Amino acid sequence: YTGYSKSYSVIQTQFSVGRDSHPTFVSSADFNSDEHLDIVVTKTNIDSIGIMVGYGNGSFYPEISYTFESQSSPTCLCIGDFDNDGRSDLAVSNYGTHNIGILLGLGDGTFTNMTTYPTGNQSFPIYVVNGDFNNDHILDIAAANFRIDNVAIFLGYGNGRFTNAITYSTGKNSDPSAIFVADFNSDNQTDLAIANSGTGNVGILF
Repeated sequence: YTGYSKSYSVIQTQFSVGRDSHPTFVSSADFNSDEHLDIVVTKTNIDSIGIMVGYGNGSFYPEISYTFESQSSPTCLCIGDFDNDGRSDLAVSNYGTHNIGILLGLGDGTFTNMTTYPTGNQSFPIYVVNGDFNNDHILDIAAANFRIDNVAIFLGYGNGRFTNAITYSTGKNSDPSAIFVADFNSDNQTDLAIANSGTGNVGILF
């Protein structure tokens, strides 16, 4: 929907991202350095993401698709500058292949091939976010591992690469399904709020 002042238009403009693609997550950034917002969407059923470059007037170029490993089932992604080159990069949670994938932006609307980092055996990572978790002014990544009841932290080196996963339990049968990043106790440290769908609560990691 297109916004007009404090309301939205009643006409929904639709952009196809593929038959039976099952889009599950959408976000936005300027991927081609033209100062217009573009859109990225995960397409879980067809193991890919789609990039729609914006014209800046509410319309978009035809989708560019990036296909991943068979049965990777990407469910979520986050956007950040993981190699400190001023361009937007992507981190993707690959639910079916039990890893996160990093795609570095080239600044022209295209991305490098995916580099993957395991999240754990049969972990089924369902959600991914980024933030500076160790106060080194470099972006890190957190993934919610739905089936093994933990959060995996990948510390960034600032060059597009990350450490192996460091895991924190979210409790037995918690099935963590979403994460929010903020400073909840005003200590200038990044905290995580985790939606635990299996146990019906929200957990905080300080």
